[in-house]
Amino acid sequence: MKTIHFLIVISVIALTFSACKKTDEDKAGREAAEQTIQDDGNAESMFDNIFKIVGDEVQNAESSGSKSTYNRDTETGCPQIDVTISNGIVTSLIIDYGDTYCTPTNSTDQFKGRIVVTSNGRFRESGTVITTSLEDFYINDYHIEGSKVLTNLGRDNDSLLNYHFEVIGARITAPSGEYTSWESDQNRRWLVGESSILWPFDDIWEISGENTGVDAEGNAYSIATNEPLWVKVGCRFIQQGTLTVQTQGFTVNVDYGTYEPNVCDRNVTYTVNDNNYTVTVN
Repeated sequence: MKTIHFLIVISVIALTFSACKKTDEDKAGREAAEQTIQDDGNAESMFDNIFKIVGDEVQNAESSGSKSTYNRDTETGCPQIDVTISNGIVTSLIIDYGDTYCTPTNSTDQFKGRIVVTSNGRFRESGTVITTSLEDFYINDYHIEGSKVLTNLGRDNDSLLNYHFEVIGARITAPSGEYTSWESDQNRRWLVGESSILWPFDDIWEISGENTGVDAEGNAYSIATNEPLWVKVGCRFIQQGTLTVQTQGFTVNVDYGTYEPNVCDRNVTYTVNDNNYTVTVN
C-alpha cells in the first residue's frame, strides 16, 4: 500500500508540475501577443496620424482652390505647405517641417523632415489613389520611414465606401537606435459616419487584412484578422472582431467581443493552447 501511495503522490506532483508549466506557457504566449499588438498598434497609430495631417492639409488646399506655397503658422513658419491643384484636385502636396525641429501650432510634438503626397482624385471618389511618402522625417527624435498608399475601391454591395490601405517599408527607429519594421495590407469599410463630414466622432470603420513586422527585440510577427475588426473614432480600443497573432513561437487567438453602441469596451479574450483568458486593457 505504501508503494501505491508513493506512486499516487508522484503522479500528483507530475500533474501539478505539468499544469504549472502549461500555465506559464499560456502566460508567456498571452504576454507576447499583448506586446506584439501594442507595438503594432503604436506603429499603425503613428502612420494613421501622419495620414490625418495629410487629410487636413488636403482639405485646406481644396478649399483654397489654387496652387500656393505658404506657412501653416505665420509665427513659427511650421510647416511650410507647397500644393498643386488641377481641376479642383490636389495632385501634389509637400508638408515641409524643415531640417531642424519645429513645433506646429496646437501641438506638443516636435517635427522635422517632409511628408510628400501625390494624388489623382478626391478622397471620396472611386479610383482615387493617394500616395504618402516620408523624407528624413522625425517626430520627437523617432525616425519614421516608409510609404502609405490609399486606394478608393468605390462602394460595395451595401453601398459602403471601401478603401485599400497599404504601408510599405515602414521602419521606426527610436533615439536609442532600436527599431521596429512594419508593413500592412488592409481593407477598410466606412460603416458609420460618412454623411457627418464635420463630426468625425461617430465614424466606425471595419478593418480586415494582415500586418507583419519585426519588433524591437528582433522577433518576427504577423497579425491576421479572422473576423473584421470594428474601430470607432474616439475610442482607442477595438470594439469587435477576432484576429490571430503569431510571434515568438506562439499562436494566439484574440477576441474583442461584439460592438455595443455608446460603449467603449476594454475587455479582450486571449486563447492560448485552447485556454481562454479575458483581460481588461488600459
